[in-house]
Amino acid sequence: MSDRFPESVVAGYLHRFGYLTCHCENTLCEHVPDGVDKLKRLFGLESGTRIDRELSAWTNMPRCGCSDAVDYTLSGRKWSRSSLTYKLVNGTSDIVGDREAEAIRAAFKIWSNTINLKVFQVPAGVSGGSVDIEVLWATNDHGDGNSFDGSGGVLAHAYYPGTYPLAGDMHFDDAEAWAFDTTPGSIDLITVAAHEIGHSLGLGHSQEKSALMYPVYLGPHPYLAGDDIRGIRAIYDAPEPRRPWWWFILRRFGL
Repeated sequence: MSDRFPESVVAGYLHRFGYLTCHCENTLCEHVPDGVDKLKRLFGLESGTRIDRELSAWTNMPRCGCSDAVDYTLSGRKWSRSSLTYKLVNGTSDIVGDREAEAIRAAFKIWSNTINLKVFQVPAGVSGGSVDIEVLWATNDHGDGNSFDGSGGVLAHAYYPGTYPLAGDMHFDDAEAWAFDTTPGSIDLITVAAHEIGHSLGLGHSQEKSALMYPVYLGPHPYLAGDDIRGIRAIYDAPEPRRPWWWFILRRFGL
C-alpha cells in the first residue's frame, strides 16, 4: 500500500477555508507550509509543515463551509437591532413532521439566552425581502455560488449580517443524514444550526475545540462554551449577567 497522501486535496482544503493567501492549489506553492502549520494547530496536532496521514484524516471530517480566515469577533458585521425574523424556506425529509422548525427555534434560543435578542419565525409564504434570515436545505449547486459537496465534508454554511441579499441566511446540505436528536450516524441539527446562527450574528470560527463555533463537527454540542459567550458579547456589547451556580449546570445540559 502506498504511503502517499492526497496532498492536492489538502492543498485544496487550505485554499477553500482561508489558509492560503494565494489563489493556487499547488502543493509546491511557498504558502502551503505555513498554511499546513496553521491547520495543524487548529486541529490540535503536533506543529509542522508536512502533510501527513493524521492531517489528511482531519481534513476529511465534517465541518462548516465558512472560511476560517475571518477573525472570530471582528467580521465587521452585526445586526443593528435586537429583534430579528427568520423563515424556513423548506425542510429535510430526514426529520419527520415539523421538527426542523423546533430544532431551529432551539438553536436560536441558545444564543438569545446569552444576549438581548428576540427572534420570530414568520410563515414560509412571506417574501424574502421582509425577512432577515432565510433557512433552507439544498444539494450541490443551489444558486449562491457556494456549492455543497455531497454527504460528508461541508455540512452547512451561513452568511454574515449586512444589507446584501444573502445576509444572515443559513443553508444546510440535504445530502447529509440530519437528526433532531443524537441518532448514531446522523448529524445533530440543533448543534449545526446553532453554529451557523453564530455566523449569522457575526461570529467567525473559534480556535477552541470546546467551542460551539469550532469549525469541525465533533458531535452533538447544543450549548455555548466560554469562548462563544465572550465572542458574541464582544460583538453586541452585552454585559456579563450574574447567574446562580445552578444556572450553569442547567445550561450545560441544554435546559
